[in-house]
Amino acid sequence: MSELQDILDWSVAEGDLPFVVGMVGDRNGVRFSKRNEADIVGMRSAGSQSWAGVLNWHYWFDPKKNVAAVVMTQSRPFVEPRCMKRYGEFERAVYSQLP
Repeated sequence: MSELQDILDWSVAEGDLPFVVGMVGDRNGVRFSKRNEADIVGMRSAGSQSWAGVLNWHYWFDPKKNVAAVVMTQSRPFVEPRCMKRYGEFERAVYSQLP
């Protein structure tokens, strides 16, 4: 099976690893996106949606807190730990600045 197919299979299956460390209760939403089912303290609200691409392009939007962000890299492997660490730090920094 190709690496891309592995990623696509992983991205649409329920109950697999989340895109962001600490993300819990995620479900499939809009095509190739994940929807949070529960609030994450200091981060996303329930109902937020996110997506990630093979070269570690990530976005999320949080309608409850009226915030959206995009993080783009050109790095592999997909969800490489160093990249995910920075992504989590960025997301927490964004939420720390909200009223």
